[in-house]
Amino acid sequence: MRPLSSRDRMRTFIIGWIAALGLCVGSFLTVVISRVPIGGSILSPPSACPRCGGHIRWYDNLPVLSWIALRGRCRHCGVPIAARYPLLELVVGTTFGMIALLARPRFVPALLATVTGAVATVATWLLHGRPNGKVAIASAVFVVLIVVATVGVVLIGSR
Repeated sequence: MRPLSSRDRMRTFIIGWIAALGLCVGSFLTVVISRVPIGGSILSPPSACPRCGGHIRWYDNLPVLSWIALRGRCRHCGVPIAARYPLLELVVGTTFGMIALLARPRFVPALLATVTGAVATVATWLLHGRPNGKVAIASAVFVVLIVVATVGVVLIGSR
């Protein structure tokens, strides 16, 4: 087996980085999906256990890893943490990684934005039993802005 070229090593690093970014985006989407439909803020208050109110520290909020380390339970009171959180993080992280692996680089930002918007809208619908206008509109605006920017970059780059 031959060693990887520097180009292959760089490509592998970028794919891994984009997949890790997807885990973080998935983690953020769990906040959006849980709070926005009930009128909550995505900025404050900080994440806390719904049962005991114990604040979730940064090291207990690492996508997927913290859920595994805590065995799916609150550090403070031991109440189970729903598996939907790490599952959503894994779905988004895996999808981001697959896009980075398979898509043409110039289309990656638009595809990542589209996936983010679609996951936010569909997961909100599934969790709350109805679509949420705020999430859907914000997702659509986000996707349109990124797609327009990507098209602009592609057009400028083709000159």
